[in-house]
Amino acid sequence: MNGGQPFLIPRQLDVADLLASTGELFTVQESGEESFKGIYYDTFDWRLFAADLRFSRRGRLYFLQNRLGDSLVEAGVGPRRKKLFWWDFPEGELRNLLLPVVEQRALLPQFTLAGRMRRVNLLNKDEKTVVRLVFQEITGQAQEQRFILEPIVLVEPLRGYEKQLQQVRRLLEDAGLSEITDGYDPVAMAQTALSIDPRDTSSKFSVELAYGETVAEAVRDICLHLRSTMLLNVSGTLEDIDSEFLHDLRVSVRRTRSLLSLMKKQLPVEGVKHFQAEFKWLGNVTGPVRDLDVYLLKEQEYRDLLPEELQAGLTLFFKDLSRRRKRALKKLRVHLRSARFIKLLQNWEVFLRGLPEQPDYPQGKRRCRSVADAIISKRMNRILRQGQAITAETPDEMLHELRIEGKKFRYLLEFFRSLFERDAVDEYLKHMKKLQNTLGDFNDLAVQKDMLSRQLQNLEPITRTRLATAAALGGLIVQLHTHQRQVRGRFEETFNAFASEENVQLMEKILAGIDEESSVEN
Repeated sequence: MNGGQPFLIPRQLDVADLLASTGELFTVQESGEESFKGIYYDTFDWRLFAADLRFSRRGRLYFLQNRLGDSLVEAGVGPRRKKLFWWDFPEGELRNLLLPVVEQRALLPQFTLAGRMRRVNLLNKDEKTVVRLVFQEITGQAQEQRFILEPIVLVEPLRGYEKQLQQVRRLLEDAGLSEITDGYDPVAMAQTALSIDPRDTSSKFSVELAYGETVAEAVRDICLHLRSTMLLNVSGTLEDIDSEFLHDLRVSVRRTRSLLSLMKKQLPVEGVKHFQAEFKWLGNVTGPVRDLDVYLLKEQEYRDLLPEELQAGLTLFFKDLSRRRKRALKKLRVHLRSARFIKLLQNWEVFLRGLPEQPDYPQGKRRCRSVADAIISKRMNRILRQGQAITAETPDEMLHELRIEGKKFRYLLEFFRSLFERDAVDEYLKHMKKLQNTLGDFNDLAVQKDMLSRQLQNLEPITRTRLATAAALGGLIVQLHTHQRQVRGRFEETFNAFASEENVQLMEKILAGIDEESSVEN
């Protein structure tokens, strides 16, 4: 669908009349017709679309193009399934281009586009082709919904006939056709026809708070957004489409719990206590499947850590994890379909919508910006104190505590980002991410070592296969321990960069500004 300048054809316009209007200047020569049909894939949250990539299957061949239809790699073969992952494709350029964009997300069929192309040559008096026209009519289907895209004509210029090209452009414009100046993207047009907004399926946190919002209004708006994210990911979790649905569901629960903790002195204690307990329950029941997902997704990484002669020993280990995951998923489905879960989200919405009007709740009337200033300042100073107290002899548990504090602080900045200078907040978050990555890696390695050690201790009865598994797990534990020590060794440098004077001044810049209320105790 590339190779020419696209023009939209008004539906009421007869193409035969349009071609007849060129008769005074050109001779029309039909050059053939061809039909096409493609199934277009993307992730649930439209990651390929966001990266200006379009992925489709025609027959057994898969095509990866940019949004203008230019092919980025040669067509590749792959399985004909409704759900695809990057690892389903053979090693090669197609797979390499998909991996960094879609990561662990499944590629799902979003819609089918089918149509026909009619090619027409315009000849001059010397019977030489001076311009080529390609008329396209496309229909689409998404599940039971059918739609029709606006017809277009692609005007393909030929070298040396610029004057004739301009004549054709004027003819088209005079006939009521409008040029698509930013390129023709049938996927975007299909989204418009289907009333699809890719932002609606994104789990990325983004809430716009008004500068004058009260605490109650801000908590309401943030938590309603997080509640919507939970609901958005329930179906995909139940259907087990990919591991990211559960991950995003859990992140929205974790953010909710963090906000209730961070703002506990600004919320009605009795009203919130019940929901704190219920969201803790939800975090607990969704944990086992996610924990197993993390290990299963690391299978190739774990194998690569071991010498070839030990890798086969991991086969039994991962088979056992898969069986455990099936059992855990079955239990999770019961919880997510339970009256308790449904009632939790229903009651939570009712509570949030009524929060700003609650009587005997003076804290909720405070302006959120002043409260956020005080909490952010206090939390930042706490992180700096904790980090500066960590030395080479400090127990690992203190790094874990700092990781938890850092995560809450990051959530805090993201919750209230729209109340401050956004570019400055984003810059600060970049520095914070480096520290969090180090702390996160350290904690993940500790958790993985503990789990593998427990698995090793429970290996019985001893058979040849289990001895091979024991050797592989032992080798992994050694590798992970070595890596963990290396991460620990980088902590001081990473923390000092985060706690630099420049970064402290950046936070002071974020918090700077005249505020109507005095500081608040939290």
